[in-house]
This record gives sequence, C-alpha cells and structure tokens, in this order.
Amino acid sequence: MQNIEALLKRQALGRQPQGMAAALLPYEKNGEIAVDAFKSHLKATHAAGLTNAVNMDTGYVNYLSDHDNRHARATYGDAGCC
Repeated sequence: MQNIEALLKRQALGRQPQGMAAALLPYEKNGEIAVDAFKSHLKATHAAGLTNAVNMDTGYVNYLSDHDNRHARATYGDAGCC
C-alpha cells in the first residue's frame, strides 16, 4: 500500500487538462447520415476547445454499418477543424 508522500511525489502539478467530447452521429429522417449537422457539431466542439472523439466506444459505434462508419470518418476529415 502506498503512503501519502509517495502519492504526492507522483503528482504532475501545473499540467493543462485536455477535454474530449463524444461526437454521436446524427441521422436524417430518411436514415441517411446528417452530414451538415455532423460537420457543424464537430466544428462547434472544436471551437469550444474540446477534442472530438469520433467513432469511439460510446456504446453505439458497434451499431454502425461499415458504410456509415467509413462515411463518419470521412466526414470528420472533411470538416476541416480537426
């Protein structure tokens, strides 16, 4: 078991925190990916100083088809903010 002094020595004080936000993929009513809404969300998240977490395991990525997964990654790259 570690003591308090050992834990205090491991602290890295003064480091800058990094924020990340999961970017869930929006869809249109017809089932197509809402590309413009997704790009807008990515840009707004980036502008807020957060890193976009796209297609990470947020509990939904395993439900995406291969096509939607590739499309989401391509849209992320095309958003021009990340």
